[in-house]
Parts: sequence; C-alpha cells; structure tokens
Amino acid sequence: MSKKKVLLPLFGVVALMAFTNPNKNQYLEYSSRELCRRLKDPYKTLCRVGFVAQKNKLREFIEVSTDRKNLLIGSVYTTEIPGVKVHTVGVFGNFLTLP
Repeated sequence: MSKKKVLLPLFGVVALMAFTNPNKNQYLEYSSRELCRRLKDPYKTLCRVGFVAQKNKLREFIEVSTDRKNLLIGSVYTTEIPGVKVHTVGVFGNFLTLP
C-alpha cells in the first residue's frame, strides 16, 4: 500500500476534526444543561431555577469557571464549580463529558 493511500485519508480526518472543533460558545450552551444534571442539591435546584430565570448569568458563571485547552483537532474543557469538577472533550462538533 502506498503512502499516499494512507496519508490522504488521514489528512482528511485531521482536517475534518480541526474544522468541526467546537468553540467555547458551543461548550457554554452544552455545559449549561449538562452541569445542572451533575450537581447535588441545593446547587442542583438552584441551577435549574437559575437556568430558566438567569440563563445568561449562569453562562457567565460557567465561562469564568472553565479552562479550555484547544488542541486544534479537539478541545478539552475543565470546569470547576461548587461541588463538582468536570472534564469535557469537544470533537467532531460534539461533547463528551468524562466521568
């Protein structure tokens, strides 16, 4: 098998991963919902109420509590809020929150 036959598809996958690497705004939308599910009461209840009433404030809180490592082909987000530290991988336009 020639190197071209191997490298061309590999280059295509890497380019697709880089093109579909989700940005921080996409993460904030995702995390606003996902983090509320992972919290324990009373934070969980406050988060749900806050999500409905103060969605922008909740996003701002998550934004300042999040560190993003952009790896070009994907991103790793670490968010620390009271009671939970969450690691999330963003790749191919989707997110996977690690346990």
